[in-house]
Amino acid sequence: MKNKRLKHFLKLKLLFLCCLNLFLNCQKEENINPVEQTKEQFVAPSLDDAISFYNQNTISLSNSTSRTTSTSVTDWESSSQEKYKQTSEVDVDILYTPIYINTPNKVKAFVASTEQDGIMYTKTIIVLYKTYEIDNGLSAYVLIYNLNGNLDYAYNYENGLQIPFPDVSTSATISRTSDCSTGITGSMSTAQVIDYLSNCTIVLDEVIINAPSGNPDPNGDAQTTPLDDPYNYNNISIPFIIEDDPQDGGSDTENPTVFVPNVVTASALSISISLDIEQFEIEFAWLLEQQQNNPTILDIIAEFLNNNKVRPPQTTFEGTSPSQFPTISNKAREFTLELIGLLGGANGTNSAPIDPQDIVETIECFIPTMENFDECFENLQNNDCEELNALSIDQEFIGIMADLNTKSTTINKEVGYIQKADATTASGYAYDYQEENDVDDQINISIPVGTNLKGYFHTHDDLQKHLPVFSLDDLYALFQLFSPTFTADGTCLFNNVLNIGEDFTMILITAHGTKLAMKFDSNGIEQLRQFGEKYFKDWDFDMSTLTNFGIDLETGRQIITKKFKKTIKEKFSIEKKKQRFAKFLDKMDIGISLYEANDDFSQWSKINKNGTTTPCN
Repeated sequence: MKNKRLKHFLKLKLLFLCCLNLFLNCQKEENINPVEQTKEQFVAPSLDDAISFYNQNTISLSNSTSRTTSTSVTDWESSSQEKYKQTSEVDVDILYTPIYINTPNKVKAFVASTEQDGIMYTKTIIVLYKTYEIDNGLSAYVLIYNLNGNLDYAYNYENGLQIPFPDVSTSATISRTSDCSTGITGSMSTAQVIDYLSNCTIVLDEVIINAPSGNPDPNGDAQTTPLDDPYNYNNISIPFIIEDDPQDGGSDTENPTVFVPNVVTASALSISISLDIEQFEIEFAWLLEQQQNNPTILDIIAEFLNNNKVRPPQTTFEGTSPSQFPTISNKAREFTLELIGLLGGANGTNSAPIDPQDIVETIECFIPTMENFDECFENLQNNDCEELNALSIDQEFIGIMADLNTKSTTINKEVGYIQKADATTASGYAYDYQEENDVDDQINISIPVGTNLKGYFHTHDDLQKHLPVFSLDDLYALFQLFSPTFTADGTCLFNNVLNIGEDFTMILITAHGTKLAMKFDSNGIEQLRQFGEKYFKDWDFDMSTLTNFGIDLETGRQIITKKFKKTIKEKFSIEKKKQRFAKFLDKMDIGISLYEANDDFSQWSKINKNGTTTPCN
C-alpha cells in the first residue's frame, strides 16, 4: 500500500485509438499547464553525492564544545527518498537521512538533501513536538539549519497553522554549565541544540527565541534554497494530503509528511500514515470506526508498532527511546495490515462482527517482544486453514472430492461441483454437479441470482492439454462469478449477485495428481477486481478484426498470458509449476493464496510465494 494515489484513466475504444492519438498529439502544446512549465523541480540526489556534499561542507559536531561525547548519529544507511514540498511554484523531493539524538524529548531530526541541475542543497532540520498527536495538524517548532551550523529559519506551528513566536527577551544564552532553564536560542548552533536536547529533559515548556522566522539567518547567509520555504508555505495540515483539481481553481499541494512524528499514536490517522494506508481505503474506515467505538484496539496497535521499530546498527543508541527511530519493521507492518484486513478492515460485507477482546488478544500475542512473532504471524497467515480443515472433516465434502479425483482420470471431460450455503443441511452446504459441454468444450455454469455461493470445485482431466495448477481461464471464471461490469471510463464494478464472501473456496483436482485450493486474502476480492480491471475487460476481444487497420496492439489477455507463460513454463516439473503459480498470484497482486491437500484431504498446507510450504494446524 505504499504512496498510492487515486488516478483516473480514460479507456479509449480501440477502433478510434489511432485517430484520437493523432488529435491529442496535435493539441498537446496548447493543453500544457503554463504553471507546470515554469514549476521548479528538485530531485533527491544519490546517497553517495549527498554524503560527499555533506562531509565537504558541514562543520563537524565533534569540533564544538559539548557535554557528551555521543549525542547524535546521522544514519546515512537508512536514507530514503521522500516528498518535502509540492506547491504550484516548486516541487521538492529530498533524500531523507534520519539523525538519532540521544534524548527522551519529543524530538525528530534529519538531514534533507536535494539538487537541481547538479547543484546540491542540504539542510539539517530539527522538529520539537509540542504533542505527537497530529489529528488536527502539526503542533511543533521547526528549526532549519545550514551546514555552517547556523539557524536559517524557525517556524512555530499550532494545529497545522503557522503562528508567531511569543514576544520574549532576545538576550538569553546558553553555556556548558547551564541548568537547561534557558531554552533554545536562535544564536545556538546545530551542535549546541543537539547537545542541549541530549542533556535537558524539559524543552517544550520553554520558547524558542531569537528565531529569524521567514528571514535569512542573522550571520549574513542570505542565500535561500528550496528547503528554506521562501514560498510562504504556512499551512502544514499533517497528516492530510490535499490534491485539489487545478481546473476547479485549486492548487496541487502535498504536505511534507517528513514532519510527521516517528511515534505512532492511537488514532486512525497516525496509524494509517505509519502503514501507508490512504484515507479513501476501507482499512482507514475500519480504523476510524475503532477509534470511535473501541479505542483500546488502537492503543494496542500503536503500542505494537512503536515496539517494533528498526533500530540502527550503532551500539551507541541501544538504550535510546524508539521515538527516535522512524522505520517500523517490515514484518510488523505486514502483520498489522493483515490483521486489520482480517478483523474487518478489508473483509466482505458478509463478515460477522469481531469481538474487540479477540482483537486485543491477537495483538497482545506480539507484545512486548518479538520472540514469538513467527508463531503468531504464521497463525494469522494460515487463518484460511480453519475453513479448509473444517471441510476436511465433512464426510459429504470428502465424498465429492473422491468423486472428482476418480473422474479426473476416467472420463475425458472437465466436471465440477458448485457449493452453496444451505441452512437445511447438517453441513450447512448443498452441492450441484456440473459437466463439460461437448459443443463448447467447457463447463457452462448457470447459478440463480441471490445464491449464496461458497465454493466451486472442478477437474483438469487432460494431461497434455491441461495444467496441473489453476489456469488463467480459471482465474477469469472466478472473476466472472462476481458479475463484473465496466463503466465507460474502464472502471470495473463487482455486482456480486451471488453473495460471494472472502470465505469462498476454489478447488482443483487434476489428472496429474495435484489437489489444490485458492482462498482469498484479507483484501482479496478487491485485489481480484483491480486485476480484472487491468487484464480481463477485453478477454474475449478478437484482435484479428483490427488487422486491416494496421494497428499493432495487444489485449489485456495477450499481455497477462505472456506474463503467465513466462512464470509457469511448460518444461517445469509439476512441483515447480505449483511453486511458480503461487509466485504468480503474489507477483500480480491478485489477493489470493494457494493451498494443497494430501491424498485423502485430511491435511492442508499453504504454498508460499517463495516455494516453501507451511502446514495448516
